[in-house]
Amino acid sequence: MLHQIIRSRRRSIALEITPQATLVVRAPHRAPHAMIAEMIARHKGWIERQIERVTRYSLRVTHVPLTPAERESFLHIVRERVELFSARGGYRPQRVRLSRAAKRWGSCSRQGSLNFSDRLARAPLSVLDYVVAHELAHLVQPNHSRRFWAEVERLLPGYNTERVWLKERGRSL
Repeated sequence: MLHQIIRSRRRSIALEITPQATLVVRAPHRAPHAMIAEMIARHKGWIERQIERVTRYSLRVTHVPLTPAERESFLHIVRERVELFSARGGYRPQRVRLSRAAKRWGSCSRQGSLNFSDRLARAPLSVLDYVVAHELAHLVQPNHSRRFWAEVERLLPGYNTERVWLKERGRSL
């Protein structure tokens, strides 16, 4: 099993599986090598399951970019959904664009520009609605506080189903 040890001023040992299916051990400067080896041995089952999961995931997920026509069509849908939820919440976003972001579903700039990942084109409309509501809520709450989540709930009651769907299945988009 390939692994890397990173020592720092931390107080405990942590195990991490990278997207490349390697083990990273984060340990305090003074942690004995035997203690690190014991930690790896104690968590061997978890490590093997996580490496298997990452390996299986990386073999089956490939993002297929949208064609220019699909992108234009999807941008039209996104703008319609933004208009719908903006009217519901009284928002005035400055700009709506698509991005090719791989790690974010959406973003909201301080100037009120909303960006949405084109990968959302492969998601159900209800999931797109959740991301739209999420980003619009950032226009009034630039954080993830209780007030922010209350604003998302006001725009899209019962949003948590879509949030969970995105967490569980979003990587496959």
